[in-house]
Amino acid sequence: MQYLTREDGSIPPDVDLAALVAAGVRIVRPTIMPRSAGMIAVEGQPEERDGVWWQTWIEQPAPPSALPPVPATITPLQARRSLRFFGLMDDVEAALAVADADTREAWEYALEIHRNDPVLLALAEHIGITSDMLDDLFRDAARR
Repeated sequence: MQYLTREDGSIPPDVDLAALVAAGVRIVRPTIMPRSAGMIAVEGQPEERDGVWWQTWIEQPAPPSALPPVPATITPLQARRSLRFFGLMDDVEAALAVADADTREAWEYALEIHRNDPVLLALAEHIGITSDMLDDLFRDAARR
C-alpha cells in the first residue's frame, strides 16, 4: 500500500487531491489505532462510508512475548508427570538404579525439587538433559 500522507496523517499542501481522485486514487482518511490490552492492531482494508474512505483496524490476540519464567521448585509428582510426558522416565529410573544412596533417597523422599539442586543437575547431566531442556521440564511440570 502506498501512502501520500505525512506521519501525522495529514496530506501535504502541494498534493493536488482533485487530480488524484480524478485518476482513481482513493484518499483514505486515517483513524486512531485501537490499543486494547492483550491485543495488537493490524491495518485492515479501507472502508467507504458516506463517500469518504476510512482506514480500518483489525484487532488480534498478541503473541506471547516470552517463555514463562522457570519455577524455582516443583513437586515430585509434577516432575514425574513431566518426565513421563517427555519420554524420559525410563532414563531417570535407569540412572537412579546405578546412583548412590543419597541420590536415590533424594529422589524418593524429597517434598520439592529445586531447579538448581546439585543432585538434580548431576542426574540431568548423566542422562543428557541440557540446562535448556531442564528449564522446559520445570515449566511443563509447573502446569501439571
